[in-house]
Amino acid sequence: MKIVWMLPRSGYVTEPRSVTLWGTICWGIRYLLGNDELAAFLKKHEDDAPDFVISSAFPFKKWGGKRLPFFPNLLRFAPEADQNEDVAEALIKYHLGKKLSKIEWLSQPDFEKMLRGELTEHDLLATLLDEFEKKKEHKELRKRRQVRGDYRTKNPEVLQNTPPKRHDHSMTHNTIDRLRGGTLNLRNAEGEPSGQLFHAEDTWWADEYDEQTETGLFFLVEGSDEKIRDVLAPVLRFLEHWGIGADRTAGKGFFKFEIEDFQIAEPAESNALVNLSLFIPKDSDQLAEIDGDTRFLPYRLENRECKGWSATGGFEKTPALFFAEGSVFPKLKGGPERWRGRVLENRTLPDGQKVYDNGFGFMLNLNWNKS
Repeated sequence: MKIVWMLPRSGYVTEPRSVTLWGTICWGIRYLLGNDELAAFLKKHEDDAPDFVISSAFPFKKWGGKRLPFFPNLLRFAPEADQNEDVAEALIKYHLGKKLSKIEWLSQPDFEKMLRGELTEHDLLATLLDEFEKKKEHKELRKRRQVRGDYRTKNPEVLQNTPPKRHDHSMTHNTIDRLRGGTLNLRNAEGEPSGQLFHAEDTWWADEYDEQTETGLFFLVEGSDEKIRDVLAPVLRFLEHWGIGADRTAGKGFFKFEIEDFQIAEPAESNALVNLSLFIPKDSDQLAEIDGDTRFLPYRLENRECKGWSATGGFEKTPALFFAEGSVFPKLKGGPERWRGRVLENRTLPDGQKVYDNGFGFMLNLNWNKS
């Protein structure tokens, strides 16, 4: 398994999830290696034997000189209340249960514990409860003027395991009349000349405790080392200059990348799979496996309606339904251990070109004990 670190040189307008990343990689293959190489790449996907599969991009931060990746948190459901608990303590846990549902990311050590079934909602709730009590104590000391300022944790484990936060920025722009050298004036709904203001939004990630900390995104790759070296790496070098997603011509979606070997400590024996990409089941048999499992398996469905691009311009893609990242499945049959799913033929353009969506799921082994 490889990890691709995406070190940001700008914000992102389009989230680099697996479908977007894969589509951009396809464009890179076409421009860099030619149509024949792209046709062979797609044919292997259609034959259920892709050269490599990729996850969606997730955040990382640098801590103690080392980059720490964060993964989707599956433990976002508050544990059931204990009937023997004190009412006041139960109310506090109920309040913190809402906060638990907002913990979107887990550090790699916690994620690996969760994969092995060693980390539960009770463990996460206990950490929240400990921080709650410290914050409450700080508030009392502040009332007595013994401390100043808001509470900030000093627990190194909490600091290390706190993921970077997503920040959405909006910047106002003018449309420029380049012939006259000023703001472009067009008539508004009332027929009056008006300047053409518009807003451009992009996304950054930052550590809430130290804004100078290096942050960025990463995605995982599994497959042929030769193809990762000879196809993916050159394409990513090309994409460093071409960008990913919308508003590339305005300087968005640019990054530097580094590829390294990577390992996740999966359980030796498992009873489920967790998906790290947008996933479409291969056939009705895989859907039946999911539907027939009687355990509590959390998953999220996502209907994607978006635009695509071809050599002749933009077009509307056919809406497609995916299982989102962090969805849990039984041990699905079919395909190598790491991936399941298929590539989806989305539509055919008037010029005969076929449009594809990547529905191969990037799967990790999981011990799931929820009844």
